[in-house]
Amino acid sequence: MKESLFLFFLSVGKKWAKHLAVVKGYDFQILKPNFFSAFFKKTISLFHLFYLSPFKLLSLKIFSPIHQALGGRIRVCISAGSALPSVVDGFLSAIGMKVLEGYGMTETSAVVSIRSNDKPTGGTVGVPIGGYQIRLKDDKGNILTAPGEKGTLWIKSDQILKGYYKRPELNQVVFDSEGFFDTGDLMMLSYRNELIFAGRSKDTIALIGGENIEPVPIEDKLLTSPYIDQVMVVGHDKKTLGALIVPHFETIDQKYPNHSGKYKEWNEVKEIRDLFKSEISRIISKENGFKSFEVIPINQFYLVPRQFDPDKEMTRTLKMKRNVISETFKNEIEGLFQ
Repeated sequence: MKESLFLFFLSVGKKWAKHLAVVKGYDFQILKPNFFSAFFKKTISLFHLFYLSPFKLLSLKIFSPIHQALGGRIRVCISAGSALPSVVDGFLSAIGMKVLEGYGMTETSAVVSIRSNDKPTGGTVGVPIGGYQIRLKDDKGNILTAPGEKGTLWIKSDQILKGYYKRPELNQVVFDSEGFFDTGDLMMLSYRNELIFAGRSKDTIALIGGENIEPVPIEDKLLTSPYIDQVMVVGHDKKTLGALIVPHFETIDQKYPNHSGKYKEWNEVKEIRDLFKSEISRIISKENGFKSFEVIPINQFYLVPRQFDPDKEMTRTLKMKRNVISETFKNEIEGLFQ
């Protein structure tokens, strides 16, 4: 009963955050909508906020223990260091915590951009702060200026490193002729000049047909499933994508008690595989904005019978060591494409 009540008010909180962002003009939008479309959307969201308001007031009581456990006085949550999973971002916003995600690197003297305190657009890492010039470049070095174009982020500032110590050959690669530094991160810009993280250029998966795919946005979406704990998208030099999926073992154990604890057998259990087929096709679809070559074929996944090893297969900041995981599960990955 308590869990159902919590989940209900969590859904209320997510809807409230979504419609509030629309009304206040900081909902996630890459391209600028036309005036009439934006006006209609805001009007609809106002009605939603009106009828959600009693439930929103009740949710303050439901989420109060979480706020109290964090001290009871937190006004803003700031996230940096690694990409904030959208499921965490959405959860914190739903329970009434403002989330300001930022972006930066050691080489750039930390913060380069951060969400606005007044208009914290989810799904972005905010607008570049003063003192930093940015450029997006495609793989041929062309400068990209249109909203929604994806390219590598280059940064220029008096606050970034002058160069890597005794590495002149590397410095020639990471700095261009105008002094812009190559971050190695793929970004897009919204029409509001907000940066949108789109993955690491070195993480790019190149399919045999020539399509280049960033795995992070796909993985981030898959992690919104309550049945998926960890996931790594694979498929370099293959015709299509595949996925290594670490199930949320406790949830699956409860859903299928007859197969509880038999993790090595789950790849052979039809009802469990059907569940993951359904989740993958539901989340990664053309209807959700993914291109045809970004869609994972319905049966092209392997259920990993354990979590990724935090000592060997993850970094200290809990990022996946893709090369290590790929080598560990080399046979399983090859089996997906046979």
